[in-house]
Amino acid sequence: MAKRTQGTLLYDAAGKPMRVVRVPARAQGWDAAGSGRRASGWVTAGENINALVMQGGELLRQRARDMIRKSPWASSAVRGLVADLVGTGIALRSRSKSKTVKEAIELAWTDWTEVCDAAGLLDFALLQMLVCRTVIESGEALVRFRPRRARDGLDVPLQLEVLEPDHLPLHDIRDLPNGNIVRHGIEFNAIGRRVAYHLLRHHPGDVHGRRSTQTTRVLADQVLHVFRVDRPGQVRGVPWSAPVLAKIYELDLYDDAELVRKKVAALFAGFIKKTDLDEPTGTEDPDEVEDDGSVASDMEPGTLQVLGPGEEVQFSDPVDVGGSYGDFMGVQLHAVSAGFGTTYERMTGDLKGVTFSSIRGGELPFRRWAMQMQALLAHQLCRPGFRRWFQVALLSEVLQIGQLTSEVLRDARRVHWAAPGWPWVDPLKDAKAAGQSLADGTTSRSRVIEETGRDPVQVDEERAEDRAREQDLQLSSAPPPAAPAGDDAVPSEEQEAAEDTGEEEASADAA
Repeated sequence: MAKRTQGTLLYDAAGKPMRVVRVPARAQGWDAAGSGRRASGWVTAGENINALVMQGGELLRQRARDMIRKSPWASSAVRGLVADLVGTGIALRSRSKSKTVKEAIELAWTDWTEVCDAAGLLDFALLQMLVCRTVIESGEALVRFRPRRARDGLDVPLQLEVLEPDHLPLHDIRDLPNGNIVRHGIEFNAIGRRVAYHLLRHHPGDVHGRRSTQTTRVLADQVLHVFRVDRPGQVRGVPWSAPVLAKIYELDLYDDAELVRKKVAALFAGFIKKTDLDEPTGTEDPDEVEDDGSVASDMEPGTLQVLGPGEEVQFSDPVDVGGSYGDFMGVQLHAVSAGFGTTYERMTGDLKGVTFSSIRGGELPFRRWAMQMQALLAHQLCRPGFRRWFQVALLSEVLQIGQLTSEVLRDARRVHWAAPGWPWVDPLKDAKAAGQSLADGTTSRSRVIEETGRDPVQVDEERAEDRAREQDLQLSSAPPPAAPAGDDAVPSEEQEAAEDTGEEEASADAA
């Protein structure tokens, strides 16, 4: 029977529709923007970042903390990131043109950093570590300025209190009579500037203390909100483990299951079939004998389990994963480390197959990213903390810098935050590169010293003290030792390159 086509339907000769013709989707400029079969299960969210954080932020934060407590890889990643980003502390370096002002600021600041913690447990460097860990683990951290009275005995009456983000209600969204709005616990004015934080008086998870939903309005200039801003307009932070949190959870379950499988496979148990139920069971404790005469016991290596008459046993034979376990775990852990923002070698401590060239190649991009995060901590924590301390120190007359003109104040507030220096991957090459840059005039000696995490002024003072002590003790400066010969000689760059190539080829052959 003849057929004809009309629109997207097929009709027979009598004009009755037969079936719908599926029209192909219009071609898209990108495969990911298509609606074909490959993207049919791709579900996306069009809400802004703040709506997404409000929907799952609290649960995400709780699960991130749970995994960091339980997973050795997540715990190692957080511990390594804190060590890399903060180290022994991001230190203040005064840039004042006046030596007197510089010394006064650094001395008063050093004295205050010893007592800056409101809890009395940490100094400023350790507070940085706590804030950094909280930001990585929970996505954000709050630091509240705590003014002190004269009876507290502080030269600079100011301390810092670190709070978890739980004190800032994520679902506190309302409009205020004065025209301001509260979004996720933060109050904004008409132009979008933060004016206050509505903080819970007590931690909502403090089951042994006082729990309350009542909030306190704290002015924004009394609170430091430290978090990584990933999208424009973002108000609250997200745990750094969010991209791989589900993977860590499932990987941890898989690893535990593999461990249990190995344990069960290692058990060897023998089963005894009884022919007479009246025979003793081999135990003197009647409570351990079941109604059928068998002995209740756990499966342990070398177990002899008594069975009833007519019962048979079938030994299990767990399937071994073979040699794929290590490769599979390695690929997954590489993904986990990338999600955290660290390197696989740092997170796992696995240096198998690593050479100077390969580890240096992985170190450089990580260090650039780490420097960005150090700049974030300096901008959101260290700089505003110093400005508040500077004001209070001047008002309390602990800091004496002369006549307080606008020019003097501007000069005194000029400071630099020096992050800890990076350890050398190849000390000889790094020293040669620094010396060559100094000779070419492309860097300064102060910059080279600062990159090691030390203060150039302090280094020069120590050198001057050493020279003065040598002169007082009539010591002669010995010339530098000559380069060793033979097997102890320093290899040339060509030899080092050849050795690196040989190590890489050996690693590739071993793989």
